[in-house]
Amino acid sequence: MSVKRNQFKWAASLLGAFAVASVVSLPAYAVKTDVDGYLYDLPANAKDNLAPLRALIDASDAMGLTRNNGQALNCIGCTLPSFQIVGTGTYGGVDKATVRIDFDYRLQAIRADFTGPDKKRTVQVATKGLVWDESEPGTFSKTSTQSALERLLPVYLYPTAAVYFGGQAVDKISVSTNAEGQRVLTVPLADYKADLKATINGRGFVTRTELAYGGKTYTAEYSQFDNDRVDNHIFLPNRIVQKVDGKVMTDLTLDYHWGNPYMLFRAPKEVASK
Repeated sequence: MSVKRNQFKWAASLLGAFAVASVVSLPAYAVKTDVDGYLYDLPANAKDNLAPLRALIDASDAMGLTRNNGQALNCIGCTLPSFQIVGTGTYGGVDKATVRIDFDYRLQAIRADFTGPDKKRTVQVATKGLVWDESEPGTFSKTSTQSALERLLPVYLYPTAAVYFGGQAVDKISVSTNAEGQRVLTVPLADYKADLKATINGRGFVTRTELAYGGKTYTAEYSQFDNDRVDNHIFLPNRIVQKVDGKVMTDLTLDYHWGNPYMLFRAPKEVASK
């Protein structure tokens, strides 16, 4: 199955600055590879793993994450590894919260900023193995006993993670078919020493993910995929439900998402030396 949705046909209409910024994440392999009539920048042996590669391409195309590398070759998952999502719901043990999450897979960074009905604000940050809390973005509040990988888990379950990390390991991904006839792409996450399983629907969207980590099973379901805030054809889900061992940990309805927001993850002096 190959849906070929949101293939690079529309990329020329993007703003120049966005097009340049969009190809910053994955390594350049400099091997021109034809996959079903489209040219990609891939490792030399990529077509030896053709069925998983096709599933990865379909997911990347559907979510608008396939872009040109500047040499007339398409790059899978190259649309900005940094994102911002904004919405309301349950996050971090707080219900009916307003939530803003900034994350960047390159930096292994997340800032989750959420405020409950009682107006209590929580800002949780992790980057490059360091973890801390802030009273407001950029203002150190306290250290945390959580690990960076624990804080990053919600965004490593996100559909973008399957495409981004799959694009870095095209020779190691695999694909199977579930009971409903949907493809399930298995992507190794080196940081977690575990596999992310991503279910891809008939339109190419990643609608479910699963990750076993630390003796627990993390699952997520995604729906209502929509364009990004600034109309750059990045299609991500507006409904996010994530669970740990069947218990809801995240239940969000997004107001919007967008790629490449301005964000800083400068480690405060209180944790930088640790």
